Amino acid sequence: MPDSARQRWISAALLLMLFTVSLLLSEYVPAAPADAETGEANPPAAPGDAGQPKQQSRHITEYHIRVALDAENKTLQGKEVVTWTHPGNKPVRDLVFHLYPNAFASMNTTFNKESGGKLRGDKIRDQRFGRMDIRSIATSDGQDLTGRLQYIQPDDGNAQDRTLAVLRLYEPVEPGQKISLQIEFRVQLPFAYARMGYVGDFVMAGQWFPKLAAYETAGMRGRTEEGWNMHQYHGNSEFYADFGMYNVQIAVPEPYTVAATGFPTGPASIRNGMKVYRFYADDVHDFAWAASPHFVVAEEPFSSKHVPGVKIRLYLDPAHAHLKDRYLYVAKKSAGAVFGMVRQLSVFHAVDRRPPTGWQRRGRHGISESDYRLGGGRRQPRSGTRAGRRA
Repeated sequence: MPDSARQRWISAALLLMLFTVSLLLSEYVPAAPADAETGEANPPAAPGDAGQPKQQSRHITEYHIRVALDAENKTLQGKEVVTWTHPGNKPVRDLVFHLYPNAFASMNTTFNKESGGKLRGDKIRDQRFGRMDIRSIATSDGQDLTGRLQYIQPDDGNAQDRTLAVLRLYEPVEPGQKISLQIEFRVQLPFAYARMGYVGDFVMAGQWFPKLAAYETAGMRGRTEEGWNMHQYHGNSEFYADFGMYNVQIAVPEPYTVAATGFPTGPASIRNGMKVYRFYADDVHDFAWAASPHFVVAEEPFSSKHVPGVKIRLYLDPAHAHLKDRYLYVAKKSAGAVFGMVRQLSVFHAVDRRPPTGWQRRGRHGISESDYRLGGGRRQPRSGTRAGRRA
C-alpha cells in the first residue's frame, strides 16, 4: 500500500481492553490458572489474598493460550488448552469450533462473497490473504483427535469456506461433565481488513484462536431442543459465544508493546529475545489483542457516579501522541454516559449488548491506534475498534 494512502488512513483501534476484575482501590488475586503448555499453575496476579469476587456469569468455557508472533513472516504460533463444561441435559458427541481467520483465505469464502470484500464502507485493499491451520488436537489424556476434525458449511454449502468445523469425539460428554482439549494452531495474518491482520509492524489480533461455538440449552432464544449454535462467518456476522475465563500468554519481539483484553498478571518478561506478556480475564466471551513497537502509552484513573473506578490506558500512534487529552476526554464522557444505562463501557459507537461482566470490580480501559483503517468497529467484551482519518 502506498505510503501516501497509509498516511491518510488510520484505525483509532479503540480497544476497550484491560477491564479487570475488582474495584480500583481493592486487590483481587485470581486462582492461579494452568499454563497452556506445561499444565502447571501460573503465579498469582499480585501478592496478598483478598478473596475471590463474585462470579458474574456461568463459565462454560475456559481458555489457556500461549501464542507467539513472528513479526517477519506475519504469523501466530499458538498452543491452546480449552475446557468446556456441558451446560445441557443430553450427551454431546461432538464439539463445534469457529476458525474465524479462514474467512480471509480467499475471495471465495462466505464472508468475502457476501460482503464483496467490504465492511461498513471499508474495502479490502490488498489481497494478501490469511488462514488458520490446526496442527493437532488431543484430549487431556493424549488421545489424538486431529483426524476427526471436519469442516462444515451448514448455511450455504460453500466448500471454499472453512470457518466452522465439527470435532467428532470418541466418547460423549455427559451433562455437567467437562472435557479438555489441547490444540496446536498456526495463523497466517492477512493484510489488515475487517478488524484482523497487520499493516507494517502493527498487528490486530481480533478473531485469532480456535473458539468453541455457543451451546444453547432448550428454551434459549426460543430453542425447542438443545444443541450447538452452528453458523459460518458471514458478511454481517457477530461473534456469539459462551462466557468464560481466559488466561493468555503473548510473546512478541522485544521492541513490541501489547494491549489486550483483561488485565496483566505481572510485568512483561524477556525470554529468548522475546517479550512475554500474561493477561487474565473472566466473565467475558472473547479475547483480542493488538501489538506494535511504536505505541506511546499513557494512563489516567477515572471514576464517576456510575463508574466505580477504571484506569484508562492509551496506546497511541506516535503521530497522535498530542491527541492524548482528546482520547481521554471522549473515553471519560462515554464511560459516564453509557455506564449508567447498560453498565458496559462504550467509546463512540461500540456498545456490547451482553449482560454486565464484572463492572462492579476494578477495571482498565485501553485505547490503541494503528496507522490503517481496519474496517468497521470492533465490539468485544472490554474491547472495540473505531476507524478514522489521519489529520
